[in-house]
Amino acid sequence: MTNRCSPWTPRQAVNASRGFTLVEMMVTVLIIGTLAAIAWPQYTQYIKQSRRADVKASLMAASQHMQRLLDANNGSYQVNNEPPKLPSDLITSPPNSSDAKVMYTIAVATPTPNSFLLTATRSGAMANDECGDYTLDQRGRMNVNSASKTLQECTH
Repeated sequence: MTNRCSPWTPRQAVNASRGFTLVEMMVTVLIIGTLAAIAWPQYTQYIKQSRRADVKASLMAASQHMQRLLDANNGSYQVNNEPPKLPSDLITSPPNSSDAKVMYTIAVATPTPNSFLLTATRSGAMANDECGDYTLDQRGRMNVNSASKTLQECTH
């Protein structure tokens, strides 16, 4: 005996609960693909910006180390007339990272008794970054080398 008030027959109830149609699945895949195509470039740019901020902070920490050397060595950035070496926690960005996670390698370039130039050379996932390699001198002037963008474009 069937219920005359219900618009559903037992056969229609079985067919209605079978799942998604191919068209519905394709529309879902299309929507997810479109969202991913928009979101992925934004995500990678955000990651690059955070890595650039990390290297700038690392360069500032290395600069502070150099200033402490200046105070400790009677007004010279050199130690016993030799170029200084950065501590192990300041030679990579992010600091103390494994080889696979190093994004920049930091070194003291062209040190003299009165000046220094810190360089952060790209590596790893940042090797082809359009902002290039960063430099910072004893006066706190930061710049980018081998870059297709300016420093101002790379700081935003």
